[in-house]
Amino acid sequence: MNLLDADVTVMQAISKDTSEIADDPLWQAVPSVAAGRGVLLSDRDVSQAFSSASVDGWRYALDRTVGALADAAAKAR
Repeated sequence: MNLLDADVTVMQAISKDTSEIADDPLWQAVPSVAAGRGVLLSDRDVSQAFSSASVDGWRYALDRTVGALADAAAKAR
């Protein structure tokens, strides 16, 4: 899991409930997640918007996630 280390790690649930991911020891073992720099996208609409691969979808998703991403990134400094 150390290979997944980054300033911020973002995960979206596709076929699982986000609580399953949040409680998963593998997710928790990612160094950036363990350091509080993991962002788990729990809003299904946001996940689908990111997956849409469209400018409008990404704009929608970013409008709703920039705060969480910025908070996680601030912990990397």
